[in-house]
Amino acid sequence: MARTAQLDARRGQLLGVGKSVFSDRAYDAVSTEEIAEAAGSSVGLLYHYFSSKKGFYVATILAAADELLLSIRLHAGPSLAASANDSLSRFLDFIEQNSRLYVGLMRGGVGADVEVHAIVDDVRCTILGRI
Repeated sequence: MARTAQLDARRGQLLGVGKSVFSDRAYDAVSTEEIAEAAGSSVGLLYHYFSSKKGFYVATILAAADELLLSIRLHAGPSLAASANDSLSRFLDFIEQNSRLYVGLMRGGVGADVEVHAIVDDVRCTILGRI
């Protein structure tokens, strides 16, 4: 079980690097070598966890979407309005902290990919459902 936890931790670390890299620069402007270097690993290790650069990007988007949805859950508060306000504030904080990643998704490029589009639609539908 410890081995699985180590593998999950390493994968999570790579996804964190992906979020950082893709928040700073557009998908097309980042090479797998730069991703590996930023993670302190090799391209081979990146491909061990993800089948391709696009696979890594899609996994990064999915992890970021999960993080966003978790962070904007309505929490019990003094009022529904206060909870909604808090949730909106956390949503805007997420966008500010991940601006290039978010803008890239909304404007297209690889963000127009079917898998990425499905993730974005799922996030939108979940947010609308919560509203």
